[in-house]
Amino acid sequence: LHKPFDRCRLIVLHLGGGVNGKGNRVKIAGSEGKEVGFFFIDATDETKVVAVPETAISRNEPSNFAFIIPALPNGNYYLEIATQYGGQSTKILKEVRRSRFPYLLQVGSGGSDRPEIE
Repeated sequence: LHKPFDRCRLIVLHLGGGVNGKGNRVKIAGSEGKEVGFFFIDATDETKVVAVPETAISRNEPSNFAFIIPALPNGNYYLEIATQYGGQSTKILKEVRRSRFPYLLQVGSGGSDRPEIE
């Protein structure tokens, strides 16, 4: 698991709102049977994981992504991406690569309904 930063800033999310993000090799791709996608990880209990449904993903590109926020209980979360994308349209890595974005995401009131994650 890759954690690029120790300090996080808080971003407030609204259920049913959208998330737009940028990064390197953030395209979701994988072999059959491998668990790939976007995942919300509960900040207080990392065994509680909510996957973003594939049908909620509206943009899936090597450097950009967008999806609709799934139903989540109130609380704080981290966003993780799991992919086998290797940087070329035909290259799939042997193992799933997981990365965590360095922002603490809060489900609750306040904030913008379209946070941007970089």
